[in-house]
Amino acid sequence: QFVPQATYQQDDRLLLVEQAASPFTRYVINPQRKLTPSFSWFLLNTREVCLFLDPALPYEEAVFECKRDLAIEYFDNLEQALIDAEPNLIDPSLNNLLTDVNKARSMVKVGRWDKARLDLGDLLAQIEGGQWIVDERNDPGILIMRIQNLFFRIEQLELAESALL
Repeated sequence: QFVPQATYQQDDRLLLVEQAASPFTRYVINPQRKLTPSFSWFLLNTREVCLFLDPALPYEEAVFECKRDLAIEYFDNLEQALIDAEPNLIDPSLNNLLTDVNKARSMVKVGRWDKARLDLGDLLAQIEGGQWIVDERNDPGILIMRIQNLFFRIEQLELAESALL
């Protein structure tokens, strides 16, 4: 249940959805588009741990459920980050982006990993191909980092599910 990761923190904690250090996997260390907000840093080799496991489930299954719940929480945070980024979004519309987030999150909830990746890929393409005002917040870079993190989490959930079968 231990997942090595980097933890991203900005000096202004209100700029992050979580308003605290935000975990990202070891595969996602720097935000995209080469703009990192001033006074931000990464703490490497932090670990994400499931503290409250369902005692009615076997250990491996309980950890899987916890990690899926965390992925859903990170989708919720991605949704809020998109809403917060709307002032810097020119094209596409926020509703188009939120539709893909909702579709991908729903597929993770039911374990349809390929469809979740497809919907998340559509979201990533829209963000990368979109028109943005890129200021010190670097909204598109932060969103790309969050999406890449979710790709990794989906991959890990799929592997874990196959090991449970």
